[in-house]
Amino acid sequence: MAQTPPNPIDSRLLARALEGNETAIAEIWRAWNPPLLRFLRSRHVTEPEDLAQQVWLEVARKLSDFEGDPDAFRRWIFTLAHRRLIDAARSERRRPRPAPLTERGERSTARFEDEIDGLDWALAVLAQLPDKQATAVGLRILGGMPVADVAAIMDEKESTVRVLTHRGLRRIERLLGPGRNSEEPVTPRSVSTLTPIT
Repeated sequence: MAQTPPNPIDSRLLARALEGNETAIAEIWRAWNPPLLRFLRSRHVTEPEDLAQQVWLEVARKLSDFEGDPDAFRRWIFTLAHRRLIDAARSERRRPRPAPLTERGERSTARFEDEIDGLDWALAVLAQLPDKQATAVGLRILGGMPVADVAAIMDEKESTVRVLTHRGLRRIERLLGPGRNSEEPVTPRSVSTLTPIT
């Protein structure tokens, strides 16, 4: 299992942001908005940018009440995002889903690579997982979250998060099919750089 990436913000930057320093707030947004967007896209949200904006507006409203270190702040941002996802799922009667990966045989590999590559490919893979598995794997990979933080965000036990992540990665292995080199196991690090089978 890949190690959790270091938090891109430190205590001094967070303290300045909590004091209302606009430069510090902008630095935090630049550090955490890209992984937040990647996580939201992995959950096949119709308008991830809009949902991310709602999260940041809520952060701005409640920033003066926040207490904790940079890791708690990261956990807070993704907890807000997770709650927004739940609200969005309840309000949408029909949530669009990407075409199953098993249908890729109907198109040429070259055309598929043109349509989906890099991060888009990884997001398409994650979109095929059951909701809880996709959330756990998405938070671990795209959010760079440790198991304990994912458990807190999902309101699950750490052991449950480990099982969900493991099952999600095994399911991804099956989705990638027999053409994949079985000596290269799927891990959180490798999923983020998946490429289509050639």
